[in-house]
Amino acid sequence: MILIPAKGPLDWSGLLAFYRMRAVAGIESVSHDTYRREMANGWTEVTSAAGASEVALRLADSLAPQAAAITARIAHMFDLQADSARIAGHIGFPNAWLPGCWDPFELAVRAVLGQQISVAAARTFAGRLVELCGSGDFPSPAALASADLAGIGLVQRRARTLSLLAQAVHENRMDYSYTALTAIPGIGPWTAHYIGMRALKDSDAFPSSDLVLRKVLSLTEKQLLARAEAWRPYRAYAVIQLWRSAS
Repeated sequence: MILIPAKGPLDWSGLLAFYRMRAVAGIESVSHDTYRREMANGWTEVTSAAGASEVALRLADSLAPQAAAITARIAHMFDLQADSARIAGHIGFPNAWLPGCWDPFELAVRAVLGQQISVAAARTFAGRLVELCGSGDFPSPAALASADLAGIGLVQRRARTLSLLAQAVHENRMDYSYTALTAIPGIGPWTAHYIGMRALKDSDAFPSSDLVLRKVLSLTEKQLLARAEAWRPYRAYAVIQLWRSAS
């Protein structure tokens, strides 16, 4: 077991609820206090508790050589380096956390899959991708670039966007910047900001066109941007808490 310290108190139930809603069949599962990820060559489990200042990481013996890299992934996923109490005070919400991701490419793919559909539907498509490529892991850029995505029920435009994204990553032409992302047909500002929030941990990323944010606060996009000025440089943290309140 590896204990990974957190800079601030954890809203563990909130973090797990976020990941539970998005857990992809075949590679992820979430119980009442544990996040588990399956890989082709092993598994990892992360456990903690509300208000704790650390998480406990367990991993298969086969993954011991990758322990340092996996520890970094978990710290990124669960936002362990954030001073959560200070950020919460700044944005005026009782909790503050910005869920990261296991892998930037995986997150980008899942963000595209989730465009204009529900979280549950996006999770279903992600599970179909895992099953389609059948490697025991989330598909690699090379595997996804050559996959027949029409077979999992995606509309042609979205399948093309994923193929172009996968090809760009496979050829090392993608740095996940807003400019690079929006250069791919089918990836607009909302998706680029969402990827920035979670893959790059851009604490000030802000998808201002988001309909849920505007509905929760009963504001126009222009009014929302003005309201969000007070949350800088942690607008992304406010976004997560507003989405949480809406659900």
